[in-house]
Amino acid sequence: MTFEKLRDLERGEKESKVLQKLPENLEHEIREYLEKKQSTRKYSDIDEVEAAKNAVKKFFESRETKFAALVVHYVRSGIPPENMTQEEKEVCEKMFSAMKSRREGFFSGAFGFSSEAESLEYVVVKDIPEVVGTDMKTYSFAAGHVIKEGDIPKPLNDLLLKNGFIRRA
Repeated sequence: MTFEKLRDLERGEKESKVLQKLPENLEHEIREYLEKKQSTRKYSDIDEVEAAKNAVKKFFESRETKFAALVVHYVRSGIPPENMTQEEKEVCEKMFSAMKSRREGFFSGAFGFSSEAESLEYVVVKDIPEVVGTDMKTYSFAAGHVIKEGDIPKPLNDLLLKNGFIRRA
């Protein structure tokens, strides 16, 4: 890791609308770089460490902002964000679950109306061979099977409905 690479990461994350794909060992590389620079007594290294810490902070803050917006999009669309680190994936799933529960709770009880998603059911019209949903899980259903909305990702549900594999019950 070098200061130039850190600045490139910061600029790239700031300028891109999507999360950058990061190497799995990035956190380790950054820590190792900072520890190495902090262990020297050179004045130039002290300045570089402060600038590097600032670049890392800005990189992380840009990523957090995009990450939060992507989780909201995930709750609404069922499409999980891409290019997340393993730690981000774990946080994303926790946030997704909490936000989805909150959303369903609000719409099922707010203002005396119920969530349409809770009441919709679909009947499988044609056998559905194995298909991978946006959640990267594999689904297959035999004709006649009943699927409740929410049992499969919304984009997959919409695709199956559009192509005549399922119909509203």
